[in-house]
Amino acid sequence: MLSGRLSQELNSWYSWTDNKDFKKVPLKLQAPANGRMIVIDATDTGELIGWSGIPHRLGSESKATTGEIHAAPKDNPHEY
Repeated sequence: MLSGRLSQELNSWYSWTDNKDFKKVPLKLQAPANGRMIVIDATDTGELIGWSGIPHRLGSESKATTGEIHAAPKDNPHEY
């Protein structure tokens, strides 16, 4: 049973094998036939895309980039 304590559960969360608390299901990200793919990693730290080993960008886009009225005045990217 989960304890609610990060320090006690972290190994269980990130282990690649199933355990009593979590059933692990591998995901394979593969671009479609046209070769283009966008992945939105909604994890709080971006670990999904980081583990994938593909080039990626973290940060926020500007109003000029997205057209969103409440976006930041300039892009704030971190390229990996």
